[in-house]
Order: sequence, then C-alpha cells, then structure tokens
Amino acid sequence: MTHLQEQHWEKLFGFLTIEGQSMYGIWTVYSPEKEVIKSSQGIRNLRSNADKTVVTHTNQFPSPDGSTLEKQWQMEKETCNQPDGLLHPADPSKRALALVDYGSSTWVSRKLESGRSFSVELFLKHKDWNTSIGSIYTENGDLDKILHLREHLNSFPNSKTSEEITSLSGSWIGTK
Repeated sequence: MTHLQEQHWEKLFGFLTIEGQSMYGIWTVYSPEKEVIKSSQGIRNLRSNADKTVVTHTNQFPSPDGSTLEKQWQMEKETCNQPDGLLHPADPSKRALALVDYGSSTWVSRKLESGRSFSVELFLKHKDWNTSIGSIYTENGDLDKILHLREHLNSFPNSKTSEEITSLSGSWIGTK
C-alpha cells in the first residue's frame, strides 16, 4: 500500500473510534422537477476496529411502526483502499475520494460508460453537521433524481425538509 493510500484512509476514517459515530439525518429524494419523491429518517454509523483497519458502516431507517430496516457493510483497509479511491462493498463501481481531513468527501463512478447510469454524491462536513447532495442520471444521461441528506451528530435535525427545491438554478446536465 502506498503512502498516498495510507493518507487517504486516514483522511476518510482517522477520526473513528470503536464506539463509532452516529449521524442522524433526514434523507430526501427529489424528482428532476424538484418535487419530493420520498423523505425519511436515516441513521448512519461508522465505527472502526482498534487498529483502524476495518470500518463497519451501518445505515438504519426507522419506520413509524417502530421497526427499523438496517443495512451493514464492512470496509477492510487491505481490500477496499484502492489506488483510485475507496471501494465501498455496496457499490464497487464507485470510489470515494477524501476532499479534506475527516469528513468531506465525494462518491463518483469509476468510469463513465455510454449506456450506463451515473451518479455523483458530495459530502460536506461542518462541525456537528453533514450535508450531502447527490445527482443520479439514467443510462441516457437524463437526470433521474436528486438525493439530499441533512445529518447531525447524535440527534435528528429539527427542521423539516421543504416539499420542493426552490433555489436550484442553472443547467445540471453534464457532458462527456
């Protein structure tokens, strides 16, 4: 493993502990017409083992009926910390790239291929808050949906998600 790969792993996960860190959020999916398709609560927990070589990523989605849907993955430094970024077992076709130390990152498709869907997600961190915005495109290159996450350390955000995006302007169509 190269020195650069070591630095990258540290930037992504160096702050984690064996107890983990839970971000409580409102996860909202918008249509290309900027209307809410779905909005739900989600809890993202990341924790490492003692020597910080394995990170366990757990997403929980509480339901009004009291049940909780849970998805969990393990990212092993040896296999997931690739020269071209972090491979997440949930989608090996993408890579995470650390933008700055401890928290801000982006998930991007490794390769743009004609006839295949594409997405990009940007995670920004400020103090106890995370904000994520993702754009998901169809195989034809059309915007399929927009994902917006607002997360807070150890508690859900107080404010509700707006029913429509009102301040998104400009052309959000990528070109190859």
